[in-house]
Amino acid sequence: VLQKISDEWESRLSNGLDSARYYFEDYQQKAKDNASILSSFSELRKYTMEGNNLSASQFLVQLTSELGLDFVMIADENKKLISRTDQPLKSGDDLSDDFMVKSGLAGFKAVLIQPTQNAICIQSAAPMKSDIIATGVQTIGTVITQYNIDKRFVEHIKKLNELEATLYIKDTIISTFLDEKADDYNEVKSSLQIDKNIESSLLNNQKIQFETRQIRNKNYYLAYSMLLDIKGEYEFYQRYYFEYGSKD
Repeated sequence: VLQKISDEWESRLSNGLDSARYYFEDYQQKAKDNASILSSFSELRKYTMEGNNLSASQFLVQLTSELGLDFVMIADENKKLISRTDQPLKSGDDLSDDFMVKSGLAGFKAVLIQPTQNAICIQSAAPMKSDIIATGVQTIGTVITQYNIDKRFVEHIKKLNELEATLYIKDTIISTFLDEKADDYNEVKSSLQIDKNIESSLLNNQKIQFETRQIRNKNYYLAYSMLLDIKGEYEFYQRYYFEYGSKD
């Protein structure tokens, strides 16, 4: 009986981990697809060639919302900022050192995954091409799209799987258990730290790890796995919880 129960919670937790990995990979593909979609709009091509910040920003803000993107940026062929949705009135910045801008202008539809303080940012780039003219098609700019894997992501996964969820981004913990306004915030955050042995096992073999732990005086089955980019170059940890009883 105990083995059957163990198999059931391991299966449920594994399914939760798999669903998160699916959405993580899906966001990478959506970032690429939406960069290509935005780069194809004739209006954006026109505003980019004109250096028209106001029209480009107005156009992007609406599209960004419709596509569910967290951020979009446009740069021209000279690597100058045309528009960015988080600062719509800003333009003209030199983006020569921006990896995604250089990738987009070079014609690479790259995906970049990088951690920030509160999220994993998934970016993609696509070149903007001119209409066919006598001299041929020319690259006139690039579009950068971005999705943020943050607290909204773990809340969505919790609702989807009916499991508590935690995401580890270097030293940052994003968890459905954590409420910054709660009196026990620091205590709960401390209880969510990854055991060093489990972290070592994840790094060495990248297989799902299981354990039991008490959080807020309740017993939980826990499962851990890694989130990797499509090249396996960046590692982030995720953990899911299945409550199985209260502390005596």
